[in-house]
Amino acid sequence: AYYIPYDKRVSEFENDPPLTELGKQQATDAGIRIAKMIETQGYSGCPIKFIASPLLRTLQTGSQV
Repeated sequence: AYYIPYDKRVSEFENDPPLTELGKQQATDAGIRIAKMIETQGYSGCPIKFIASPLLRTLQTGSQV
């Protein structure tokens, strides 16, 4: 897998706000819907890979479930 260590990235993001409480709830709700979709498609127990940006709110979204 291709990975750029955090300290080697080209730029830091000046505007990288955290999720709001509403955003956290929306992320949790989305995670529940994604988990149900994975289950109904017959992929329960299979490894799943999510590719996302390094922004704080993106990482927080992925960790809400």
